Amino acid sequence: MQAEAPRVGVRHGVGHLYWRLLLWFCLANVVTLVVSIGITRQLERQFSARQADWQALAARAADLYTETDGRPGEAFNAWRKQLRERQIAVGLIDADGQVRAWPPRSVIEQRQALSEHPFVVLHPRPGITQAGVAVTGPDGRLWHFVGIQYPPRGGVFRWLAVGIEILVSLLVIGIVGGWVARSIGHPVGQVQDAARRFARGELGARVGPPLVERNSELGQLGRDFDDMAERIQSLLERQRGVLQDVSHELRSPLTRLGLTLELARADAGAKAQPALDRAEREIGRLDRAIGEVLELSRMEVQLPGASRERLDFARLVAERTRDMVDREGIRDSRWSRVLEDGLVVMGNPVLLGRAIDNLLGNAVKYSAAESVVDIRASRADGRIWLEIADHGPGVPAAELASLFRPFYRGTNAARAAGSGLGLAIVARIVAAHDGTCAARNREGGGLCVRVELPAA
Repeated sequence: MQAEAPRVGVRHGVGHLYWRLLLWFCLANVVTLVVSIGITRQLERQFSARQADWQALAARAADLYTETDGRPGEAFNAWRKQLRERQIAVGLIDADGQVRAWPPRSVIEQRQALSEHPFVVLHPRPGITQAGVAVTGPDGRLWHFVGIQYPPRGGVFRWLAVGIEILVSLLVIGIVGGWVARSIGHPVGQVQDAARRFARGELGARVGPPLVERNSELGQLGRDFDDMAERIQSLLERQRGVLQDVSHELRSPLTRLGLTLELARADAGAKAQPALDRAEREIGRLDRAIGEVLELSRMEVQLPGASRERLDFARLVAERTRDMVDREGIRDSRWSRVLEDGLVVMGNPVLLGRAIDNLLGNAVKYSAAESVVDIRASRADGRIWLEIADHGPGVPAAELASLFRPFYRGTNAARAAGSGLGLAIVARIVAAHDGTCAARNREGGGLCVRVELPAA
């Protein structure tokens, strides 16, 4: 039952958030549609309110029609064409009700209503105006002028209407969408910031109020993150305690074994000395293996939060090679260094120094005593790379991908003592610095390990 409850809660939360976003989206579109239609209709009414001077048009129609002896001549037709460009159509009906100059069909259907009064204006539909005017021509004949005015179409009005609809759409959707995006984006940003700080090693990073106090899916997300972070922090703190206990419980017996071995050596005869020497070597090997295991575990806990600074990487490599000369008694002539200037990285000098030590030690361990270890450091495509290559036996191609696994020892491991953790520690340090590790066999024999780090 406990395993099912979170899953049901997540489904409900996602569904609720989905429907809420869908509702706001639909509401924004409905508001946009209603406002756009309202504004367009208002514009149509304003344009329609600019009614033509029907009496003047009626007099002009009678004059032009009379000039052509009762026929719609060229002047009359040209004038009607000009009116059609203004969305106005006109016609004439004589006193007997006969149509002389054909108006639109919709006006013909209304001609009785339009000719019953000397002057009448009808609005059969919004934006459309029909007019009827009784007018006397220059020859004394009575005419009934009929006309219709449509709302403006195309041209400026069309583009104005489209522009207003786009503007209203952007305004409404921008307001609603901005509010929705802020109400979701800000809480998500809080969780993201807390997650990034936690990933950098700030184990105390939490989302905290006011987000976790909200009774919503995002509030639940913040509470879930804080609960997760609390448990991880507790586990890591317990792990630190276990590491300290392991260090004490394992190192103390080894120390006592070493003392006991020294006491036994003093009382043992010459025949027992080789066995005692071997036991001492095995104790030393076990002590180093325990130290590397503890160090790897400690790095798994502490590396993400390690402090970083701008480092001259070439200088750090040179310092570590000189230190190995002084500490391990390795001749400086064994190093062949090609280090470019200006190689700057953001990193922890202690950790990167340890990684370089492990790479150098590994190269020396698997090389002949007089062979040279090639060290090259350079920069390319915004990355700084370090290659350390030996002239040893190399590694079978099938084993190259496993070299950076903890405790892995290949078929050539019998050539030198070790626990299989050196390159694993290197890989962990490099990964913590956003870098990569790779190994390949050199042409002519030997192993080359390549480390790439982002340039600062």
